[in-house]
Amino acid sequence: GLRAERMRLKTELDRLYPEYGALVEPKPAAIDDVRRALAPEEALVSIYVTASRVHAWAFRSSGPVALASIEVDEREIAELVARLRRSVEVDDGGLDSLRPFDTAAAQRLFDLVLRPVEAGWRDARTLLVVPHRSLAQIPFALLATGPAPDATPSGALFEQYRTVPWLIRKLAIVQLPTAQTLLSLRSARP
Repeated sequence: GLRAERMRLKTELDRLYPEYGALVEPKPAAIDDVRRALAPEEALVSIYVTASRVHAWAFRSSGPVALASIEVDEREIAELVARLRRSVEVDDGGLDSLRPFDTAAAQRLFDLVLRPVEAGWRDARTLLVVPHRSLAQIPFALLATGPAPDATPSGALFEQYRTVPWLIRKLAIVQLPTAQTLLSLRSARP
């Protein structure tokens, strides 16, 4: 009886508030729907991690979709993410306890997940990223697009990171849990 009553209430909620149903039980977003939601200066990159591959696709409001299936072990992705997280964690020792930032891991992650689909986002001003699994544990602004020049700190705190080619210097970065989130946010009434 409770199941039947629950279904009746769910049907009634779906009828009265269809936006609520789409919010709590979202359906996968179609590329054409996402394209319509993207502004001309935006690109979306969606990344899906499996045990032995990373699948990534990137696209803008118009033009071709860049697709890549990269052979990489999920454990390597998780380890790179862990290395980056350790690089920015501050414990009770404050800033003095920070480890040197792992720019090699930052570049390796960029090379694995974003460079293969760069044709789909290259000229965008804003990159919307839908990360998967451990990739959702880091801000993509931490990624480096190339090797960090050798720089020895000579005074100012974090000075050696000024010349790192950070992804955030190329474009603004927005992280979303799903592509459907973009559709929900853009269709929501003010």
